[in-house]
Amino acid sequence: MSSSPSRGRKRLLAIVGGLLLGLIVAEAGLQVTDTRPERFRPPRWSVFDGKSFQRSDMWADGLIKQPSPFAGVDMGQYTPGARFRIEYASNPRGYFDDRNGVEMTVNKLGLRGPEVTQKNPPEP
Repeated sequence: MSSSPSRGRKRLLAIVGGLLLGLIVAEAGLQVTDTRPERFRPPRWSVFDGKSFQRSDMWADGLIKQPSPFAGVDMGQYTPGARFRIEYASNPRGYFDDRNGVEMTVNKLGLRGPEVTQKNPPEP
């Protein structure tokens, strides 16, 4: 019976040692091949001012987003009627237009997308 805990400790030590050795080998391989994560510039925001799209930040002085009336909601809420573009560094999945961007509109309820009614659907 006394050899069983010793064998369990050896197995645990072998598992931990194997994992540690694997991580060290992986890190060494990444260092030797000079592998670095790909970095992308942050998306660029443009707001429609009634005539054309103008570069701005995410808030655009209230034209895209405005502070939320709810306590603790720091991300704000979309301004009803806003129209804006977000342009990204690349388009790996082919989702965006020829300038790697997407145009968005905000409806009168402050939701992205087309106008919707506030009424609940009829009961079945």
